[in-house]
Amino acid sequence: MAYEDFTTYNVVDPNSRLTILQNKITWAALTMDDNVYVYKDFGVDHFAGDFEFLFEAYYDSLADTWGDVCFGCLANIIGNAVDVYNVEEGMWLEFNWDRLWLYSAPLGGWTNFECLRDTLYYITVSRVSTIITAKVYADAARTNLLATLIREEESIPYRYLYGVQSALWGGTDAGYGYIQNLDIQEEAPPGGRAKAMLLGVGH
Repeated sequence: MAYEDFTTYNVVDPNSRLTILQNKITWAALTMDDNVYVYKDFGVDHFAGDFEFLFEAYYDSLADTWGDVCFGCLANIIGNAVDVYNVEEGMWLEFNWDRLWLYSAPLGGWTNFECLRDTLYYITVSRVSTIITAKVYADAARTNLLATLIREEESIPYRYLYGVQSALWGGTDAGYGYIQNLDIQEEAPPGGRAKAMLLGVGH
């Protein structure tokens, strides 16, 4: 496995809500009044076609009910999750209202899984044709499946991958948690450039 190095990502965090390590981003007291995002530019249309990636996400008991925090976003613009939502072209996962949500646009909207606090979830996100799937597991071996979230989109090619984004809807409820060990599972085909073999990261 080759995990993403978050220390190489671009960071916007004016109120110091994040702690960024090589393979882990922790958010604390991150509210919907904060304009925060951590992203990397992979190049135009890098995430095209089918793909899959793996990561782990932790929902902390300190989080307020409406502490809305997004992670694992794919998009074609730079900004927070509301910026991506407004252009109707992107996908992500989020913790909010004691649920893990999968969001996709423009066709998909949201679907969710009622999750537990102080719990680490092992997540596999994929896209096959126009179907985005997030499988949520209780264990690192990914054998104990807790939920399968499914949405449809238009198989949009994406450029930017985000570790974390705030949801700038406005509000002081705070999110606490972390994402770690993001593996986008890319391979270089013989005679060709590296191509995503990922499969894709709700309200």
